[in-house]
Amino acid sequence: THYVALKEDITAIKRTEAALRETQERYRLIAENTSDSIWLYNLAADHFDYWSPSVFKLRGFTPEEVMQQRLADVLTPESAAFAQRDLPARLARFAAGDPSALTQIDQVDQSHRNGHVVPTEISSTLLTNAAGLVTHLLGLGLLRRLLRGAVHHVRQDPAGFVEPTDLHVEVGLHAEGRS
Repeated sequence: THYVALKEDITAIKRTEAALRETQERYRLIAENTSDSIWLYNLAADHFDYWSPSVFKLRGFTPEEVMQQRLADVLTPESAAFAQRDLPARLARFAAGDPSALTQIDQVDQSHRNGHVVPTEISSTLLTNAAGLVTHLLGLGLLRRLLRGAVHHVRQDPAGFVEPTDLHVEVGLHAEGRS
């Protein structure tokens, strides 16, 4: 009787797996605890693949409920009409090589479960597959009322990058009878 023994050091594999688990936990922690609404929209399937739990505070729907909705269901009719006009044009600009189409900030109104309108600022990014085709829209939404009065000071460097140099929120403090 003959036996064959194989020996392989799996230390590096175990370290990589542990690092991956830590990274996944960090991202889950961020996504599940941010007050901003994070979502992933599948363009081909016309539905959401992911919504962060904060969507419940924002819109009164659970992530599972919102993932059954289409983009037009999430937005008010006016904002849905804007998205139906803007998104195809944006995709065409991106396909033509316009790098400014990659990330965009829009102000839209979303529908709340109880019927009221939720004014939202959305930062969205086009995501592509290995062939360079846009497959998803990654979004981050923030209530617009939180942004009222925000003042952004930016500096443009010689390479054309815009860098925030200061951000403060004016809170309407009254001093010497002025507001």
